[in-house]
Amino acid sequence: MEKFLHHFGHSTPEEAEQLIATATWEERDSGANVDMEAIRRILGRVATSGLSYTDLSDPDAQILDKRLKVLFSPWGFEEQLDLEHESPEPYTHLIEVEDRMPKDAEVRFLPMLRFGWRYGTTDLEAEPEYFIFHPDHVEKLAEEIKLLMTNPVPWSDPIIAEIVDQNLVKVLASVLEKKKGLAGVWSY
Repeated sequence: MEKFLHHFGHSTPEEAEQLIATATWEERDSGANVDMEAIRRILGRVATSGLSYTDLSDPDAQILDKRLKVLFSPWGFEEQLDLEHESPEPYTHLIEVEDRMPKDAEVRFLPMLRFGWRYGTTDLEAEPEYFIFHPDHVEKLAEEIKLLMTNPVPWSDPIIAEIVDQNLVKVLASVLEKKKGLAGVWSY
């Protein structure tokens, strides 16, 4: 968390440039045409003032969404943020997982795995295809997963229970043991 808070809010000018370069590596390598001025403005603000969607227009918020997906991808800011890839494969059975939750259970973090969550917002409709959870969020997500795993209703296929165990239960246990946050991206 210390590294995250440094790079997303207290970066030096050199570190801000490194963040921008990392977030745009693909376009620079391919020569694709992107609005570098907008990316530089948005990520420069994030690097020095913190990760926030406050006062961003919809197009600027979408630029930030896309750049965060790059930064938290396997080709992103892995070393600077001390990221470790935990999940052995993408997880595709979240609808069934959500359906297993007891009807009276308060579910806050599980839906964010399916659609993503714009960091620091309450907007669950944006579907930014990424999420970033602080360690306390990871603990709450693990509690939600424990509820659905103890539900005696049979799985549609036993292999799904194994996939959930491998890609959610074990990943969350590992992250909790390390007292780290958790980030995920889709369709990079």
